[in-house]
Amino acid sequence: MSIALKPTSSIRIPRRSVDRKGEPTTVQTTGRHDPCVGIRATPIAEAMLACVLMITRCAIARSAATSSRR
Repeated sequence: MSIALKPTSSIRIPRRSVDRKGEPTTVQTTGRHDPCVGIRATPIAEAMLACVLMITRCAIARSAATSSRR
């Protein structure tokens, strides 16, 4: 199985924030700044696939049980 991921978008609008000293500052990003999105996406994709496979297996089992009762 393979999946494709789009790069995460960055909000380019200047945002108000505070620095480590608690002083007000402005933060503005340029480019894409989430290089680990692929690492985080892997366990999520695996869990989603496991759910889909289990739901499919249950549906097939339910269908077989219903068919055998007739």
